[in-house]
Amino acid sequence: MVVVPARVAPDVPVAPGTPGAGGRRRGIWRRVLPALLAVLALTLQGTGQAVVLDQAAARLDQARTSSGTHVAAPDTRMQGVHAALDVMNRALTIGDEKAYLSVVDPSPNPAAAKVRAEQSRMFRTLRQKPFADVRYDWADEQFSPIGDQTGTPPDPQAIDIRLWRTFWLKGWDSRPATEQVGLRFARRNGRWMVVGDALQYWVNHNSAELPQPWTVADVVIVTTKHTLVVGDRAHAQAARRLASRVEDTVSGVQRLWKSRTWNGRVVVYAVANGQFLSPWFKNRAATGGSGDSATAEFDAEVVAMTAQSVPDRAQEGTLAELDSAPSRWAGLRMVVAPTVLSYSSTEAREVIRHELTHLATAGMGGEAPTWLEEGAAEYTAYRASSDVTSLHRRGLPESMWTDLRRKSYQPDLVDDHAGFYEGSGHEVAVRYSEAWLAVMYIAEHYGEDTLLRFYQRATDPVPPTPQARETAALRGVLHLDRAQFEAKVGSYARGLRRHFV
Repeated sequence: MVVVPARVAPDVPVAPGTPGAGGRRRGIWRRVLPALLAVLALTLQGTGQAVVLDQAAARLDQARTSSGTHVAAPDTRMQGVHAALDVMNRALTIGDEKAYLSVVDPSPNPAAAKVRAEQSRMFRTLRQKPFADVRYDWADEQFSPIGDQTGTPPDPQAIDIRLWRTFWLKGWDSRPATEQVGLRFARRNGRWMVVGDALQYWVNHNSAELPQPWTVADVVIVTTKHTLVVGDRAHAQAARRLASRVEDTVSGVQRLWKSRTWNGRVVVYAVANGQFLSPWFKNRAATGGSGDSATAEFDAEVVAMTAQSVPDRAQEGTLAELDSAPSRWAGLRMVVAPTVLSYSSTEAREVIRHELTHLATAGMGGEAPTWLEEGAAEYTAYRASSDVTSLHRRGLPESMWTDLRRKSYQPDLVDDHAGFYEGSGHEVAVRYSEAWLAVMYIAEHYGEDTLLRFYQRATDPVPPTPQARETAALRGVLHLDRAQFEAKVGSYARGLRRHFV
């Protein structure tokens, strides 16, 4: 999965008044055995009787062999891990934290105590509303033996495994989603038990994987009528403030875009954790620095999450990659960088309206030209009573004020999804600004109802490419070709500039 940000961090926009300013097949016994042993473990839990799962497996295998059925020698690592996961899954279902922790390292040392505390936190997070249908699957049975830092042979008593954790944010997502996680297992007192986290191993070996916020951080969940915010527990007040700001903007975006594919509910991730931010933003999250950096930074993005059955696993991707199959979406996520939490009310609501526009238009059809996607979102963010007022509120990069003084200025509207976001912060900010001016021209000269029809035509899945959809929309709705449209947008933009010194 690839994540492409949806909103560039501000390029220190210039105030108009001061120019210059996204198996192995297993036999039936191997499937049934872990479940039997898990039930046995839960039944005996609390009685003081030790259940040695590997020994039980060996006895059962011996009985099967003596009955005349040929079987391969069991891999006790696989059987032991499957048995532990079955215990964890059943404990999550019935809400039994003691049973869940019964397969976590009980060793009396600080490291083990830290693991137990983390797993206790995870259990309690996954048991609170709106989480439902949570379970772990080790479908591919891949694992990595653990060696130490001195080059000695791997420890046969410890392995890192990759898991798929299914979860359903019920009432917010249309169906369960799946995230990839990692756990470290080792033998303790004759059993295979959780002894640590292995998420970073799998993230490092598969850069496409995106951790969910509760996997890497202690989170708080804040809900309003239309908004669910997952934020840092240490910054619960900021999460509540963000939820309120999102709630206040939902209805306005719905009225403008009249979406048939978005119910007005939104899940927002706002976690200031490096392990979370780096995979999601690819180290391009806004940090509050200059927008003229060599690589553009972004302050928010919208990502579609699709749900597939394990072992096909969940897939996440940009809206551009997944828009051809919105029926596969489990849900959409708005992800904000930490700087957004410190924005003023006005600045934060501009970011939120931009991202909500992506949510409202996400399921319309095929991929739109990127200038239209981002221009529409910017238009919604800075929509005002007049185009002059909108320009005064938003501003433009300094270089654009200079270009607009030239009578030959014409925008360069970028259709290509990847190309739109490439380059420095300034270069990307110019593309956003030109896209915004193009959409504002449509709204001002043809009306917002026509803008909506234009967007719908530009996402018609029948034409095979965004470029073909753009051509169809320009001709069918505005009765222009691209050269004529760019010329009119250029003239419109130069006319707007003349309202400012």
